[in-house]
Amino acid sequence: FASLVGYARQAKKSKETRVEGALVSIDSRRGYILSMVGGTRFESTNQFNRAVQAKVQPGSAFKPLYYSAAISSRKFTPATMIMDKPVVFWNDDNTPYIPLNYKGEWKGPVLLRYALSHSMNIPSLKVLDGIGFDEAITRASRMLNITDPADIERIFPRKYPLGLGVITVSPLEMARAFAIFPNQGRAVEPIAIRYVEDRNGRLILEQEKELRARQMSAGETQTILSPQEAYIMVSMLQSTVSSGTLRYAAQTVDGFDRPIAGKTGTTQNWSDAWTVGFTPQITTAVWLGFDEGGHSLGINLSGAVSAAPAWAEYMKKVNQELPVVNFIKPESGLIEVDVCSKSGMLPTSYCTDGTIKEIFLSGTEPRDFCKVHKYEFEQRESFKENLKSAILFDATSNFTLPEMDIPFLDELESTGDTSYIERRP
Repeated sequence: FASLVGYARQAKKSKETRVEGALVSIDSRRGYILSMVGGTRFESTNQFNRAVQAKVQPGSAFKPLYYSAAISSRKFTPATMIMDKPVVFWNDDNTPYIPLNYKGEWKGPVLLRYALSHSMNIPSLKVLDGIGFDEAITRASRMLNITDPADIERIFPRKYPLGLGVITVSPLEMARAFAIFPNQGRAVEPIAIRYVEDRNGRLILEQEKELRARQMSAGETQTILSPQEAYIMVSMLQSTVSSGTLRYAAQTVDGFDRPIAGKTGTTQNWSDAWTVGFTPQITTAVWLGFDEGGHSLGINLSGAVSAAPAWAEYMKKVNQELPVVNFIKPESGLIEVDVCSKSGMLPTSYCTDGTIKEIFLSGTEPRDFCKVHKYEFEQRESFKENLKSAILFDATSNFTLPEMDIPFLDELESTGDTSYIERRP
């Protein structure tokens, strides 16, 4: 807990504003609130419990909620290829929305797993566009346990910035939502008090018993997504730790000795920094920011830079006394397939970028072979043939090719057929 305060103070501190932080950690299956930090310190002027009462934007930490709806829709898989390039989205009121990626870079074709683990905005908004606002809002509101129709309408704007997390939630709500993934898709109800006894040991309140009874009566309504869909989300969020935006934080604690997954989040102008993640046993949300809007943690102080190290340090320590267990993988309904690492389709001999093993809901695995690398190969071959013709024309006429950096020239010469190549001084 001291480290959380420390990271907040490192982020920024002035006489006018004070960076605040919150942490809440719950049992991923039973919902027990294991630890809670409501702010930097408790005093007469600082009794606001930000872990529960603060309503702030989650930024990209919101993305997994509607990504899970995309997986459930079967329109998207972890291997769906999406173009990361400039795009204009049109809201229902005909206003344009032109988003940017975090660093203003464009990656071209990327797979869905990569887009989520690296928190890419354009592919994520295309996911939102692909499933529609209704599906995204329905899934997110259920995961966050926001049930009142008026609250849903107020909290979730039907505009594309929704995909970048422009809603307001508490850290406890985010922990609750993320705990659904390691809990095989079933809702998790946070609980602070299990029971109360009087001084004679007589039970006077059995809050957990009442909660479990309500959950039993709710039955299937407790299931937010299928165990198979939940496992795919767990798998994709594990990539965030192994190779995405949480990779650096994992390195700061010398890695983790157990399965772990999560997601970072940053809001506009670096006003809020988040990391929410889980092991099979514990789900933890960490937030850093301000009680009032209009302030910034500082340039480039993203969730990955400021909140993630505190989250990683806490998760490393709190899990040390627990046995190492794996996330529960359903015995049926999933299939693993080798796919082209660039296109996400079945690989061919043209796939020079290698293959990866990807997991799919049964029936959503790719059926078609990769056309991307074949097209690139045909383009290269066509270029080489045109280059040969140009060089031959140059050698038999008075026309001289302009100096240029000609790709594949070494490859052409390496074939041994250099009769058509005339070297000029």
